[in-house]
Order: sequence, then C-alpha cells, then structure tokens
Amino acid sequence: MTWLAAESGDVMPYTGPAFRLRRKGTAAALTVIAAGALIAGVAGPAAAAPGDRGHHATRTLCSSGAYVGGTRYWVQDDRFGTDPRQCLRLTPHGRAAFTVSVSGAGNPGNTAEAFPYIQYGCYWGWCTPGSRLPLRVSALRSATSTWYTREHARGIWNAGFDLWLNSTRLARRHANRAEVMIWLNATTRHYRVRGPAGTREVTVAGRRFYLTHWRTGTATIRGGWEYVQYRLAGTPSRVRNLNLRAVLLDAARRHLISRSWYLQGVLAGNEIWRGGRGLATTRFSVTVTRRR
Repeated sequence: MTWLAAESGDVMPYTGPAFRLRRKGTAAALTVIAAGALIAGVAGPAAAAPGDRGHHATRTLCSSGAYVGGTRYWVQDDRFGTDPRQCLRLTPHGRAAFTVSVSGAGNPGNTAEAFPYIQYGCYWGWCTPGSRLPLRVSALRSATSTWYTREHARGIWNAGFDLWLNSTRLARRHANRAEVMIWLNATTRHYRVRGPAGTREVTVAGRRFYLTHWRTGTATIRGGWEYVQYRLAGTPSRVRNLNLRAVLLDAARRHLISRSWYLQGVLAGNEIWRGGRGLATTRFSVTVTRRR
C-alpha cells in the first residue's frame, strides 16, 4: 500500500492496480481460448478468438474483444465493476486504435472498475498470433513501443502500460511474479507529480521516471506479486519507441524483478475508476526482438 494526495488535499490510502480484478466472464473466455492455444502452439489461431473481423466499418465492442492491425493486436473491453455499461469504438480499416465511447464507471474510492486495453503477446494464457512473447527478460534483445493517446475525459483514470512477468514461460492464468506498470498520465486523485512517500526519481534510457513499488495481491494468488510503477515525468499523452526492455532491466538491477522471469505480453490501456468517456488510443505498436 502507498499513499497519494486526494482532491481535497487530505492523504488517502491508495490500493492501486493490485485490486483491479478481471471480470469473471472475460477471464473464463480467455482461459477457454488458451486451452486451444496451448495445443496449437503459444499463439492461438485467429479463428479461436471472439469478435467480428470485418475491417471496413466502424465497430463497437461491448463486453467483447477484437483483432486490430490485422491479427497482430487485440483490443478488449475489460470491466469488472458493478456497472455493466462500457463500450469501445474501433476505427475503420482495423487500425490499432480504440475510443471509450460509453462508460458507466462511478467508483470514487480506490478500486478501478475497468481496464479497456490493447494487447501484444500473452495475457491469462492466451497470445496474439505471431507474437515473439513470452520471453525471459534476459533473452530480450529489444522491446519498444509507440503509443499515442487522447486523454480529454472527465473522471478518475490513468493511461499506462501493463507488463506481467511469470516464473514459467506461459502463465495459464494469473502471472505469479510481478506487474510492471509504466504510467503516462493520470488524473490528480491518483497521481501526484512527485508521487507518494517512498517514490524516487530515476532516469532510464534518457527518460525521467518516478518509481515506487510494493507487494500486493495476496488475496488473489498465493504469495501475491511485486507491483512496480514507473511514472513518466511530464505526464505525456504519447511516447515513441519507448524502451520497455530498459525499464525491465532497471527494475532487475534494483532487485524488484528477476532477469530469469518471463515477460508475458505488452498491454496498454486505461484504468478507470470514474468517468473515462472519450479516452482513446490513437496509435499503438510493439516491436520485440530476441537475442540469438
């Protein structure tokens, strides 16, 4: 647990993404898909995943997901609060982008109600076709991502990468070692420029971050996992060729993760506590290469 300044100026406990639990329906669906993927190989067949694959019209996802960028990336309307109202609008021609067009999130407290995201690689045992992940951190020759967002939305939310690490190559359910988040921006209730007590300023690959971490998730999996948060200084709305490998190696150098753990995938999205309508990913790409 850490602490952040509330809007009123008081100090409040912030449980953070550790308490962002997946919707049971989504987790179950991905578990079923993963079973087929494990038979066919790490990446499941394109036909195994739900969602209309037509690319020529604007599509809306409500409680579902769809491939974008051909089948390279996956967009998921993931929510886990009590209000079922959330939908994502995809752009025509299957571009790697989405907009939160409907949001019923209304939690003023510490638990996020939704995490609409775009995915490359693996998550809950299911992998996008052709992905080079999972890989050990030590086996990464390069891992970079470009992500452009639009953040004109009311409410309480953030925009961040979500990188999960597991002790074995493929986590068939919840990853068991660490969650590394890289926040671009967030509303003031869950973000302070220099962060909560214990946050340090670090420089990684020429970029400044505010770093904090804690142990969490013991109620979800035995022993929990290490939560590591790098928050970009300056609260940008976009990054180009962000060096994800350098961030992971920095965390390993600080003994927060191990180089022997497997990076499952790269997710980028918005944790939403309240509001969030209009949040958008307008461009997204990931490039991963492996050491020979």
